[in-house]
Amino acid sequence: DGIRDVERSRGLGDVYKRQDLLAFREDAESIINDEIKELILKILDSRRILESDISIKARNLSEFLNLILQSERVYTDRLHVGIIATLFRKKVYLFSCCYWKTKGVYLFNLKNYNNVVYIDKCDLETKNKLVDLLC
Repeated sequence: DGIRDVERSRGLGDVYKRQDLLAFREDAESIINDEIKELILKILDSRRILESDISIKARNLSEFLNLILQSERVYTDRLHVGIIATLFRKKVYLFSCCYWKTKGVYLFNLKNYNNVVYIDKCDLETKNKLVDLLC
């Protein structure tokens, strides 16, 4: 079933350097519903996955940064997770959320990085488009 939360990943060190991190919001600002998460998990299929809102669940900054650093790809709607993953040169799939800030920062700066893919609200409405962006 894959590792699904920060609690089970603690202390594993280098074992999970090849994981994919799904760091989606778990609050009212998220537009990522369970159907979209399941589609992403289906696309990723056999990859090692850590699914957690690390912004809330990481115990400290060091753990937060290490969870991103140990990931190969990062899927998130949290802007600060996306920025840090970009700077760590991870493949970043930055999803929009319910306000303009994420898209604004992407358009102002992050679009200049070839390791960042921005996924807008309208992309989420069309499953085929989402699959194309993630593959």
